[in-house]
Amino acid sequence: MEIERISVVLRLRSARESVDLGAVMLRRHARPIFAAWFIASLPFLAMAIALEQWLGKPWPSLLFLWWLKPLFARIPLYVVSRAVFAEAPDWRGALRGALAWGMKGLPAWMTIRRFDPRRCVVQPIVYLEGLDRGERARRWRVFGRGVEGPGTGLTLTCTMFELVLALSLLLFLPMFVPAELWESYWFNAGFLRAMPHWLSVPLIVAYYLGMSVAEPLCTTGGFALYLGRRTELEAWDVDLAFRRLRTRLLATATTALLATATTAILLIATCFAATTAHAADTPRVAKPDAVKVSIDAAFPAPNPGADQRMNNVSAKVLADPLLGGKAHAWRWVPKHPTVPKPEDITPEKPVVQGAFAGAGMVLKGLLLALLLAAVAWLAWFALRRWPSRLSEPAMARTTVPSAVQETAVAVAVPKGFGEQVHVLWRSGSRREALALLYRGTVERMATRLDEPVSPDATEADAIAGARRLDDDDAGRRAIRIVRTWQYAAYADRYPSDEEMAVLLGGWPVERA
Repeated sequence: MEIERISVVLRLRSARESVDLGAVMLRRHARPIFAAWFIASLPFLAMAIALEQWLGKPWPSLLFLWWLKPLFARIPLYVVSRAVFAEAPDWRGALRGALAWGMKGLPAWMTIRRFDPRRCVVQPIVYLEGLDRGERARRWRVFGRGVEGPGTGLTLTCTMFELVLALSLLLFLPMFVPAELWESYWFNAGFLRAMPHWLSVPLIVAYYLGMSVAEPLCTTGGFALYLGRRTELEAWDVDLAFRRLRTRLLATATTALLATATTAILLIATCFAATTAHAADTPRVAKPDAVKVSIDAAFPAPNPGADQRMNNVSAKVLADPLLGGKAHAWRWVPKHPTVPKPEDITPEKPVVQGAFAGAGMVLKGLLLALLLAAVAWLAWFALRRWPSRLSEPAMARTTVPSAVQETAVAVAVPKGFGEQVHVLWRSGSRREALALLYRGTVERMATRLDEPVSPDATEADAIAGARRLDDDDAGRRAIRIVRTWQYAAYADRYPSDEEMAVLLGGWPVERA
């Protein structure tokens, strides 16, 4: 595989990034993919419609189209696998390439492995690597550890996307169908079993269109996960970086060799042309020739199979139980297993519209009971949380004022409030002392800023005013006092005596 011709950036990607890369490849090569897809699948759509016309039931036709998805998925896989190496085929080449694969891997995907959710990431190994069954199983033990979960999730997501697209197109029809005809098929359990042609044919076409959008997206996303896993295991990005480095060194070495040869020729000519006084007496000493090293000899191209040590290391790695090898498992099974009894098959009964009347009444009663319980709980919570002043005047009078209320009392702060703060702090009234200190600080800041004190001002307004003071030291002291008051008022965290002395040691405190 000539990875130097790859047209995408080789780097370690997460599963989501790889799926996004697959969606980008689908958009870039949408014309050949969807042209070949519709040309190859439209005959099978005609066969599905003919099957519905013959049987009078739509579900065999839907199952027929769903079963053939692995056959159609080879078309987008062939296109993106060639387009990655800058050989994007047209729709004719895509059809010829998918037909050239023949029945390779198809019987397994159509029979025993049809329900395998990892198909989108296993298909590239089957169709692109050319391994036999045993080698493919050993490779999947190592390869599947990084893409098994993302591949399964991608398949399930694309399946849900396919159903959403099909139902979106199908549910557009009831807008043009009389309500009595549409309801009769639901209540008589005739949906998907006995439907008129004007309703079953659009259902088949809607599923076909949803499948035509979701399946190529799933296939290209799985191929991108395959590329990401191979880059992680085989270090394609590192290999490609070394190849680019070798090409750059070859180009640089050619220029360097030419410059070196020219310089050597000039030096030799200068030595022969120059004459010295003792040239005849001094014997010539033969100098050894310079060692000639070519870039190809320094960076030889890798020869597959020539390094026996690499083969030995690979054999040891494959023999590791965690990466390959064989494992024997023992388990106990009953010698005479019990045969489960066949369940009694009860005939299907038609669904009657009135059969749901009792269940509807029960659900309605439960919802009404829940609503009454919620209203009663809200009333109890309101009475408990906000007691009435008329019914409980004593409780209202004895309620402790909050931190905001006790700082908003419109009482003038005396000029020498620092001494009062000190007395309150020493007597044990720490909360009252800090409240007085906070109110005094707010008034002193208002005096300096020449602004009135707002009765609804908060601690945030006080901090904003402190930052507007022209004295940085005074602003920092005011902010510290406000923060100390907040810790005490809202978290009951009071300062120590030393910290309180620091707060009372300067502006804005003025002792009488």
